[in-house]
Amino acid sequence: VWLWSAFSSGGLLARQWLLPGLCLGLIGLLVAILLIYPRRPRQMSLLVLSLFGAFSLWTAFSAIWADSADRALLEGGRTFAYLIFFALAAVYLTNSSARRLFRYLVMGAALFILMACIWRLWTSDDPGALFSVGRLSYPVASPAGAAALFLVFFWPLIWLAAGSSESAPVRGVAAGLATGLLGLAVMAHSQEALWSLGVSAVIMFIVSPARLRTLFYVVVPGLLMVYEFPNLNRYWKEGAEVVGGAAGARTLLVATLTAAFMTMILALLERWVKVSRRMKAIFGSIVFAGVLAAIIYGAVVATNDAGGPFEWLSRNWTDFTRQPIGQTVQPEGETPSTPVEATADTPSEGRMDVWNVAWRSFEAQPVIGVGAGSFVFSYDRLRTSAASTPEHAHSLFLQVLAETGVIGALLFVMSLLVGLGAFLWPRCTAGWRRARLAWLKPDRPLHDRVCHPHWGADPQSYGWQMALLTSLAYWVLHGSVECLWQATGVGMAALLFLAAGLAEVDGRVDMVWPRTSAVLRMWTSYGDGRQALRPAGVLSVAFRASLLVLS
Repeated sequence: VWLWSAFSSGGLLARQWLLPGLCLGLIGLLVAILLIYPRRPRQMSLLVLSLFGAFSLWTAFSAIWADSADRALLEGGRTFAYLIFFALAAVYLTNSSARRLFRYLVMGAALFILMACIWRLWTSDDPGALFSVGRLSYPVASPAGAAALFLVFFWPLIWLAAGSSESAPVRGVAAGLATGLLGLAVMAHSQEALWSLGVSAVIMFIVSPARLRTLFYVVVPGLLMVYEFPNLNRYWKEGAEVVGGAAGARTLLVATLTAAFMTMILALLERWVKVSRRMKAIFGSIVFAGVLAAIIYGAVVATNDAGGPFEWLSRNWTDFTRQPIGQTVQPEGETPSTPVEATADTPSEGRMDVWNVAWRSFEAQPVIGVGAGSFVFSYDRLRTSAASTPEHAHSLFLQVLAETGVIGALLFVMSLLVGLGAFLWPRCTAGWRRARLAWLKPDRPLHDRVCHPHWGADPQSYGWQMALLTSLAYWVLHGSVECLWQATGVGMAALLFLAAGLAEVDGRVDMVWPRTSAVLRMWTSYGDGRQALRPAGVLSVAFRASLLVLS
């Protein structure tokens, strides 16, 4: 259903996501009636599901005061489709085999998307139809949405390539897919997507339990970008009609196969050549010195050219927020092949203007918001220009704040923060246990109530979770400056990774809060008069009933 939505022009319009949403509802109906699931989701997944469910209800409830009840109900329907998708993913990923298989399904989905794009480029008689103003928009019908769909896979694929637990062919395929999708993102020429990827790289190297290993395997797609970028950037400079689709398809295919071969060889060499801890420390020091030298050199160059790194960042941010939405800052001396002024898909207002209107809408109704789907009417009242009327605020959080107020924003943000916190907590406690055992007086007792012993003391076991967390961080960063929530083909990917990460956390500990489960126990009566306690009976019945009602 996710891929169906992604290839239905990203599911931006109601007619594109209603049918996949209906299918989700039917699947949820069968699951709820026939009880065909391994077991109910556990505590952490249920907590996030409850918060997100409350946000969905509030979104639909806003139809009472929204300027258009029809638009509010449609937005509520989209949110409920997301909710059912997340609930079904949380249900089936309670199974340990499903969680293991999920990694290969992610690779399969990435392979399908990459091959579909290469095939369309290679066989299309009109490659320009796949582009919008020199930027690849297939299959999401929006360059920013297409770039987000490609890059949301990047860090999970990189970890599959870097993880020593996978076989060499699997690691090679993962690196090849990451390289090909990165090339597609270059063709989309989304400035906000590449900036978000850069910030997520910093997050990845902060939370990753194997930083050197991850960095080592990121080098492969990084080096191949030297080959890919000049060929793929021609679509922006010259236009798809001039370059032709086959040229880009060949470049992507060659880079993908080369990355897969290189990574496979590296994976085999890694198993044959053992590196001591001392050599790893030396190599890490060299890498750290190189990165530090690169930062210093970049700061010096930025100071000479733009008055300093902060001045350079400020100037780029100003250009980005003031440029017309849907356009990219053109390098000096270059002109795109297609004029970008005043088209139906590229409003002439900049992001800052749209964000100001969203904030003023929130100030007008700070508690309950103006109603889901009603930003377009607020913009029509508060805009400073009559050139166009954007449908969305081009910022996930500002849109939620403007349309659903403080109540909706708190529910939505809390569902994200609890989920991301659940990802990080086991990783941090495992690192703390490792540090305590290694340096900090191992004879002192550990605080098991804070650092659950079932989470262990091996941070390496959380590499996959940290890759999923970084992918979610990328989606949140990109969605903060672009309307990704409305593209269901992209939003479903983020919710799928969120459900997978929470299932990994819940799979390690049966009950995060045993006392809470004890309070929610329910007496079950038998026909012979006996009574027995059924653990978490209230939660089981409530989850089953809620899934049935939602469907």
